[in-house]
Amino acid sequence: MVIRHGGVKVKRIDVQQVFELCYLWCYSHCTHKFAELCLENDDGQTISSKTLVNWKQYFRDLCAEELTDNPIIIGGPGIEVQIDETVITKRKYNRGRLPANEVWFLGGIEPISGRAFMTPVESRDRETLYAVIRRHIRPDSIIISDCWAAYATLGQLPEGYIHRTVNHSENFVDPVTGVHTNTIESLWQKFKLRHKVDYGTNRDLIMEYMNEFLWKKDRAYKDLFHDFWKLVVAKYRID
Repeated sequence: MVIRHGGVKVKRIDVQQVFELCYLWCYSHCTHKFAELCLENDDGQTISSKTLVNWKQYFRDLCAEELTDNPIIIGGPGIEVQIDETVITKRKYNRGRLPANEVWFLGGIEPISGRAFMTPVESRDRETLYAVIRRHIRPDSIIISDCWAAYATLGQLPEGYIHRTVNHSENFVDPVTGVHTNTIESLWQKFKLRHKVDYGTNRDLIMEYMNEFLWKKDRAYKDLFHDFWKLVVAKYRID
């Protein structure tokens, strides 16, 4: 089976192997050792490490394209959205003692539904953060954040956001209002742990891994395997 992606043919493997590999990837069981075991042929041959890497990259590319074409938008009138920034460090040359590049991300989540967005930001200033918020959070949402100064006028935007805060220098849960950002902070922890388990400490492709994480999370209560192949059929020709 050959899939054409961006004008390039992804490595040919048996049709059954493609579906088995895709199923393993959809449900996060696609480690090399497990894939080798599951995809072994009757003659003892199995998928190579390079082929596995290429196909997983192809799957992630499809997720990235889908999220670009249909960005995740959450919230709405009366719906709570928690937002928070996090930093991920990229070590130069993968050596711990050499200078590191810090990459900041802004994320948001609906605690009730679990739907979420994550995106890199060049700066944590007001203009940058507000642009992301307006792109991913619907008007009239209830936005919960910490007391980062850039959010100070969030409740004054024309989108009609209701802005509530928790002062993390004093409490993790506001003792009066009960608001907190525990859900979005937990999401960042889960993403970083998932990334470490699946890909180690490699940060070079962090956005691609993030796209995979978000695409799967946005379909947490759906048939991921079915949804993925609907995406393939809609976007690409299969020979």
